[in-house]
Order: sequence, then structure tokens, then C-alpha cells
Amino acid sequence: MKLKLLLLLSLMGAGMARAELKWEQTQVDLHPQPGDTDAVGHFKYANTGDKPVRFMSVKTSCGCTTTKMKTEVVAPNETGEIAATFKIGGAIGSQSKTVTVETDDPTQRVTVLTLHAVITPPLELKPTFIYWGANEAPKAKSIVVTPAKDYSVTGIKVTSTSQIFSTVVKPDGAGAYRIEVSPQNTGTPINATLTIVPQVAQGNGKAVFATARVSNTAATAQ
Repeated sequence: MKLKLLLLLSLMGAGMARAELKWEQTQVDLHPQPGDTDAVGHFKYANTGDKPVRFMSVKTSCGCTTTKMKTEVVAPNETGEIAATFKIGGAIGSQSKTVTVETDDPTQRVTVLTLHAVITPPLELKPTFIYWGANEAPKAKSIVVTPAKDYSVTGIKVTSTSQIFSTVVKPDGAGAYRIEVSPQNTGTPINATLTIVPQVAQGNGKAVFATARVSNTAATAQ
């Protein structure tokens, strides 16, 4: 009788044991500084159950996002985090990336974590496209480059994919720069990409791009 009672209590105790992974938050909002190369979100968790929880898989929504964690098994009362890193690259504006986490927690096997980043472009160009009509007078036209707030720029370098266009950079007040672009002639249609690289304390910042064109049609008002 005593043996049966002990066995029953043991089975009851096993039935009551549970694993439960609680997340502090499933969305992290980030505001990286202009010029940052990546944005990192930390998703913290805790095992509030009395059985270990095992991570079965952790998958990101794109190759531009990677994850890092210290353990695959979370003991009862143990805490930890998954660090998700979004490689910014050329992305700007509002960006959302997800991390899908699968565990053996019977109460919630799949959790989707969201990394939301608002990325301010380091430089604003006005305009991003300049052109000359066929046989228009090859006078210089300007692109104004304005650095983002708190983005310290000491200079601007400009290169063109075509030697037809020459560029001169001048300060334009309040930390802005003016790029004066001139074609050698406007008798032949051509497109060129202007690569604009800010000079910052660490060397070269992230490049931005503009387009210069000589059209094969007569000029119209710009």
C-alpha cells in the first residue's frame, strides 16, 4: 500500500512539473545613430517553470540579421537573452526584422521576436538627380549635401563614373556642402553616378549616390 502511494505521489509530481519560458519583451525598438553599421536588440527571457527548456531552433527573417545566445538549455529559474544584430548596410527609414524561436516549452513552442529600427540617412541630398539637355550650355549645377543632426562631417569627397563630369565641393553654411557639377560638353548623351563619401573622425563614412546626365533631348525647365 505504501509503495502504491509513493508511486502515485511520484506520478502526480511529475505531472505537475512544467517548463515555461517568459519573455521580457518580444519587440525591441532601436534608433541607431547616422553612420552606424548595425543595430542590436536584446530579447531577455526567464524560465519560470520547474523543468529545463530547450531551444530547438532560432531562425531570422533575412541574411542581414544574426543572433547570438549563450546556452541551448535554460534551467529552472535561469535567465538569459538572445542578441539579434541587424546589419544596416544601405537600408534607411523604418526597418522590421523577425527572429522565430522554437522551444520544447509545451505552453508556447513558437515565439516571434521583432527587431524594429528607424534608420536616419547620414546625408541628405538635394537634388539627387541633375541633368543637361542636348547642347545646353555646360554651366555648373549644384547638389546640396546636409549631414544628419549629430553626425559630424569634416569634408566631402566626390567621384564620378564618367570623366565628362567634373565636381567641386564648397562649404554651404551650417555644416552643409555644395557640390558643383559641370559637364565638359553636352553634345553626347551620357549618364554618370556620383559617389559622395563623408569624411568623419573614423575615416570614411557611408557613401550616398546621385546621378548626373546629359540627355539626348533639348533641355526643359528644372
